[in-house]
Amino acid sequence: MAVVTEQLTESDYATIRSIMAGNTTYVEIQRDLGVSYSAVRGRLYSLFAKTGAQNMTTLVLMVVGRLPCNVTLIESELSPWPPNNSQPAT
Repeated sequence: MAVVTEQLTESDYATIRSIMAGNTTYVEIQRDLGVSYSAVRGRLYSLFAKTGAQNMTTLVLMVVGRLPCNVTLIESELSPWPPNNSQPAT
């Protein structure tokens, strides 16, 4: 694991939450976060550099603990993930 030189920002966590909510294209993330396409692209490149992920799938796997990550993730920053909509089937 690489040495952590940067911490994730609130906008990093917002981007991760958006991806985990099912927004998987730059345009979907842009609409969800209310930022420009360029901002989404920049945030993702920054996240990939900080975490060592090569794509959104790898990033999510790192976040959920399935792959090692170069940064320490703060679980409370990822709230409300996972969503609490587990209701019994009727």
